[in-house]
Amino acid sequence: MKRFNYWFILIICIGCIVSEYLELFSMIEEQTISFRHILRTTYKTEKNPLLPIKHLVIVSFDNPFYETYNAFPVKRSDLAAVINNISSLKPAVIGIDLLMTYNSNCDDDSILRDALTQTKNVLASQAVFDHFGHFSFFRDPIPILKQIGKTGYVNMISPSTITPSLSRLHIFPELVEKYNSWPFSISILSQYLNATPLLHDNILTIGDFSIPLNPFHEIHIDYPSMPFGYQTLQQSIGLSALEFLDFSNKAPREIEELSYWIKDKIVLIGDTFDVSQDIFDTPIGKLFGVEIIASAIHTLLKGAPLKSASLINEILTSIIFIGLLTLTVLWCPYPIHKIALAIVIHVLFISYCSIWYIWGDVIYSMSYSLLGGGIVFISLTIQAIVFERKMKEQAENEREIEKGINEKIMDSIRYASMIQTSLLPDTTIIQKWVKDSFILWVPKDIVGGDIYYIAPMNEGFLIAVIDCTGHGVPGALMTMLATSALNRIVIDDNCYDPSKILSCLNKVVQLTLQQDKPNTTSNDGLDASICVVKSTQRKIIFAGAKLPILIIHSNNQLFEIKGDRQSIGYKKSDISFMFTNQTIDVPEDAFCYLFTDGFIDQLGGKKMRRFGSKSFKSLLMRISSSNGSYQKETLIHEYDAYRGSMERLDDMTIIGFKI
Repeated sequence: MKRFNYWFILIICIGCIVSEYLELFSMIEEQTISFRHILRTTYKTEKNPLLPIKHLVIVSFDNPFYETYNAFPVKRSDLAAVINNISSLKPAVIGIDLLMTYNSNCDDDSILRDALTQTKNVLASQAVFDHFGHFSFFRDPIPILKQIGKTGYVNMISPSTITPSLSRLHIFPELVEKYNSWPFSISILSQYLNATPLLHDNILTIGDFSIPLNPFHEIHIDYPSMPFGYQTLQQSIGLSALEFLDFSNKAPREIEELSYWIKDKIVLIGDTFDVSQDIFDTPIGKLFGVEIIASAIHTLLKGAPLKSASLINEILTSIIFIGLLTLTVLWCPYPIHKIALAIVIHVLFISYCSIWYIWGDVIYSMSYSLLGGGIVFISLTIQAIVFERKMKEQAENEREIEKGINEKIMDSIRYASMIQTSLLPDTTIIQKWVKDSFILWVPKDIVGGDIYYIAPMNEGFLIAVIDCTGHGVPGALMTMLATSALNRIVIDDNCYDPSKILSCLNKVVQLTLQQDKPNTTSNDGLDASICVVKSTQRKIIFAGAKLPILIIHSNNQLFEIKGDRQSIGYKKSDISFMFTNQTIDVPEDAFCYLFTDGFIDQLGGKKMRRFGSKSFKSLLMRISSSNGSYQKETLIHEYDAYRGSMERLDDMTIIGFKI
């Protein structure tokens, strides 16, 4: 191995250590923690699975509360009523995760103050920092409320500014030292344990709990596993504030049951209403702020078991991992063996870090070693491949090189054709909803710019035909963009409205190709027709972008429903254009056709003219009474006979079905 490679590997190792210490790639690392924490909550058996229920209960202003309350936000007098009723059940401490920095316009602050005097409480505040990260001031509750209770700041900081995920509880030592101010969860726990929190030598002490912090003064939140059938902490240990709004009509037995939930426990009051904006990403999914606070308290009560691995162990693990990858590249003569061994080493490394996280409560940084190992492996592999290729090139002449390059290009295109074909939907989706159908999809080249899309629905199916700019490889790339965008709109966003799908697709294409910018070079787009076929109702909801739908009745009467005169994409297109739906009643035995312009625009015949729209419609009317298989064979035969020796000019897609 050349001396350069030794230095390169050494620099990569040092870079991994420095990056890990400074958390330069925290975005990627947070994703690995999310993956490992899901495994932890799935496979690790809690020593005390009832710990959250034993100490905590969440009382939330949730959707059922606001549906009954019929106002937002809740009045402070009604909040006081909730607190009074909770206080009557003798909780240990009440934590209110609601920022009350302004006076109420209902003049009921004094009512809330009187309610808060009934029991120990902690109110939420917020520490405000400037752009440089320097503390500025506290956004505290109004004075009339602050003077009768404790406060704690609810700031939750993600290590990544790109994809924020709240996985850590951050303590600001300067706020502890100067203002004796603590995070909201620590303030609540100190009231619950009747103990004063202390921070000394980066160790947090509350009563009998001594919890070491990481170098960034943070505690890793060990989000609890949920009981079977529950998705959030609020569902398993939460009650609606509606239960506590009014006790006047409750039977003694109901109040006794509520007392079981409340007595001698930490009661956290907060919003879990959909429009409250108090929802955040966490390693186990999206949680409301009050649920994150409950998880932090739960973590502290367990002694914060999750700890970062020591720097020495992190360094040794990274060196061993990168070293094994380096030896794989240098000692294995065959590429397939290198790849196989590299995969095995990666699996072992990920398994090692995951096992320690799940059962050893130790967090090893994965992303930095994976990134460094990947750079070393790929760089050395590329270097070996380049060296081998140069040796071969010296023994080959220009003709062989050119032939090899052409073969590689054609292989890539043929492989791209396989990929494009695999993107085509399963045609069996529509078979149970139609009496007869056929699909004719013929690319001009090995790959093409036409594509069709099918998605199942409860009462039928959604079907689309798309004609992208150009054909061949450029057109195929556009079809992949269109298919990906349709999957995101239809499947991810659950949108089955044809006009909305086209409008969203227009925005996605223009933004993806940066056509909304004045200096863009892309002027690509597509035409499309989309139908929602409701077979049980014999209805079609149609929307088109320059493409129509043809319906031929059993009496051979043809109806053409045209789409909007607006394409998808292109620089000069209106990005905010709203496409329109057209609802069509389809009679018995009528055949419906979606198609692109490839058949119509084909040159041929004696005069080398376009086949034409009129001839195409006449052909469909002639064969519409036949079955789908016969129609497909006839269309192929007529197309080939008309073009003769003339080359194909465009891709061709025709879909016919009878509902």
